[in-house]
Amino acid sequence: MNPIKKLLLSILIISSLADAEETTISFNLDKHQNINPTIFIPFYYGENKQFYSAIGYLSSNTQNVEKINKFNESKNAYISNTKELTLNFLSYQSKVFNYKTSVGISTTFIDRVDNEFGYIHDKENIFNHSTDYYISFDNEIEIDIESYAIDADIVIPIGQYFSSRIGVRISPYTTLRVKQSTLFKPLISEIGTSGGSSTQKIAYSVRYDALIKTDTFFDIGFMASYTNRSLKYDIAQLGYINDSYQFEKNTIDTEETTLRYVVKLLLNKEMMGGLKPSIGYGIESFTVKDNLTKKTSSVDKKIVVFGVERVF
Repeated sequence: MNPIKKLLLSILIISSLADAEETTISFNLDKHQNINPTIFIPFYYGENKQFYSAIGYLSSNTQNVEKINKFNESKNAYISNTKELTLNFLSYQSKVFNYKTSVGISTTFIDRVDNEFGYIHDKENIFNHSTDYYISFDNEIEIDIESYAIDADIVIPIGQYFSSRIGVRISPYTTLRVKQSTLFKPLISEIGTSGGSSTQKIAYSVRYDALIKTDTFFDIGFMASYTNRSLKYDIAQLGYINDSYQFEKNTIDTEETTLRYVVKLLLNKEMMGGLKPSIGYGIESFTVKDNLTKKTSSVDKKIVVFGVERVF
């Protein structure tokens, strides 16, 4: 059996046994054929299910290839792989009139690897070598993030055919550990390395879900999410000091935002645990702002989303 089918079947069984509400099991497919899962499964306590814990997991990939300014013969490739595990320790939910609200605490562990590599053909003698000089570089940074958050959620039904959900996560305490390895051949034989840990600024995310019921074999869904996270850490960067190339310590201070929109169709056919199959199409934009230079770069990608869910 296909590994994705095995994973999906296993989660469906767990969700059914847990009698889980508000469950999401989906996969995002981008143009590079990367398949990234998004999973959220709650487990309820109490006679009225007013308390619950939850586990969530998601992964993402960002890729970008371009030339380097001032070098016609060059390539700069950037690949970022992120895995994120969230453990919701305990949440309390209640109903106020027709609104369902919940509040809880959670922790998130993020494992991220950024790899930037490529080459430069230095025809113009910018690096003071012969006219036919090639420089290759490979910069890998491993970032481990651990954050503690407060989660809040509210479901707002509007009439018989429309429902919406708003969720907010605020992370007042976040720690970051970094490990770096950088090569610039043949400019310098030394390997640039750095490591350490530091406390980060407050991070937050907002998500909005909407559902339109059509009284047909499918309903129409919409999802929008926004995440804001600041990262500050020290790395070794190449510099020209005392007539030689050397690595020196510099501070990276960036603000990262991820914005995602997805429109989807949900089949009105329930599976185990009340989950409904869904398929959708969306756009994800990843933006990095350098707080020191004020420069901004972004990567946009289109994604196909498919899976099963029970959001309302």
